[in-house]
Amino acid sequence: MRHESWPPAACGNLARIFCICHGDCIYFWGMKKILLLGVLPFLANACQKADFEYDPPKECFEQEQNLAYEGEQDLVDKFKQEGLVWAANCFTPNGQGPEKNEVFKPVFSDLAGFNVKGMTIYSKRKKEVAHTELTDGWDGKLEDGSIKNGQYIFGVALSYTDKRQIMVYGPVCVRTCFKEKEDRTGLRFPDTIHPIEGFVFTTEEEIVFCE
Repeated sequence: MRHESWPPAACGNLARIFCICHGDCIYFWGMKKILLLGVLPFLANACQKADFEYDPPKECFEQEQNLAYEGEQDLVDKFKQEGLVWAANCFTPNGQGPEKNEVFKPVFSDLAGFNVKGMTIYSKRKKEVAHTELTDGWDGKLEDGSIKNGQYIFGVALSYTDKRQIMVYGPVCVRTCFKEKEDRTGLRFPDTIHPIEGFVFTTEEEIVFCE
């Protein structure tokens, strides 16, 4: 959520403050003209966020799918009634497990007349970090080529025959290794998905713990 006032009251009254990136505060001491003319536009662009309402769950491994849909309501209703999608909540791009678990790719068993246009990956703060065609899936790499454990948001664009579009959002966690005390009760890997029945298979993934 962007703050409209400057300096925003939510950040307090120390010096000159500009809040960006979901409440992260950057403090500037003086030099207001330089800030306004030079630094501020750069920071605003760097922290620009996607405009969607979905927020991921607090925990990575929820028992139930946590999906959200955005678009014209009649199209959303049509897909929810006729379409079918399964999305794992975790994958392990570490080269040590089943091939299916090396990439993240939601499984659309019935598109109900929609076409997949692509998938975008966002950080928890809704900053775009990767984009891919759904046929390829996401290999966990960010724009700089690195892989970082954490929770992300995926957004899949679906286009209907009349060119209108809806978005399907959900959470996904990257784990090259797991913390031993992490609650893995609701963990669902890609290799557990049956395209019609959902999460019915037993994973072949061997849990690797972080050192």
